[in-house]
Amino acid sequence: MTLSRWEFIEKHGDIADLPDLMGWPHLAEWLLRAGPVFQGGMGPVAVPHSELKAWAENIGLRFEGIEAEWLHKMSAAYAAEINRANGKDVGAPA
Repeated sequence: MTLSRWEFIEKHGDIADLPDLMGWPHLAEWLLRAGPVFQGGMGPVAVPHSELKAWAENIGLRFEGIEAEWLHKMSAAYAAEINRANGKDVGAPA
């Protein structure tokens, strides 16, 4: 039997496993520092590129290559999971 997300947290505590970021672990840190989602009119959405750019400029960070795009995609995935897992009985992500 698969535990719901709520049951898993109650049994094991709030444990978050992050995916392998192909040698870019700093992206997970940046996502959490910048704020993983943006509040849209209907709930959490991906942080817009304009906000990511402003955040990076405010802390003196310059994105290299496709880091900004990956950060945006990670934020979109985070927002999608929040929206998917909107109920107490929703199973944990696979």
